[in-house]
Amino acid sequence: MATHEEQNFIAKTRNEFVLSAENAIKEIKDKFNKFHSQLDQRKLELIQSIQKTQADVLQKFDETTPKLIEIQQCRDSTISILTNNSNKQLLETQLHSFTTEIDEIVEKTTRFH
Repeated sequence: MATHEEQNFIAKTRNEFVLSAENAIKEIKDKFNKFHSQLDQRKLELIQSIQKTQADVLQKFDETTPKLIEIQQCRDSTISILTNNSNKQLLETQLHSFTTEIDEIVEKTTRFH
């Protein structure tokens, strides 16, 4: 059987160990909570950044759409004029090239919407 001093030493050592373990657990919990809070903050920042980017893209699309419509209307008017022209073959080739370029511009612009 342990002496009174040995029992006190064992109890003191056990209490110190328990206190040390409790402090370590508290420190781990605090670090986890801090990390989790930072993660939530970063997630919020990313969401806000994505929303701003989406708004910027939509604004640019809204700004360019009327211009694209105007270009398409000019193309359509040009088609109408050129189809009535006597030098039709040469003009149709030029028109096709012009139309292709416009279609590519429209496709690239609308791809963002």
